[in-house]
Amino acid sequence: MKYLFYIAVLFFTVSISAQTIKVRGTIKDSLGNPLELANVIATVESSNDIESCAITNFEG
Repeated sequence: MKYLFYIAVLFFTVSISAQTIKVRGTIKDSLGNPLELANVIATVESSNDIESCAITNFEG
């Protein structure tokens, strides 16, 4: 029974870590210049909950 528990925990840990998403890009203003120190917020579309947030570097 103990081994079944450990296998279940291992399975769920692997499945959770497999859902990592990276977003890369450059935030630019209307003139095409990189926007430094802008707040970027990723939200869950169905509930509008904040999933993650970041601030751009000096290169946008």
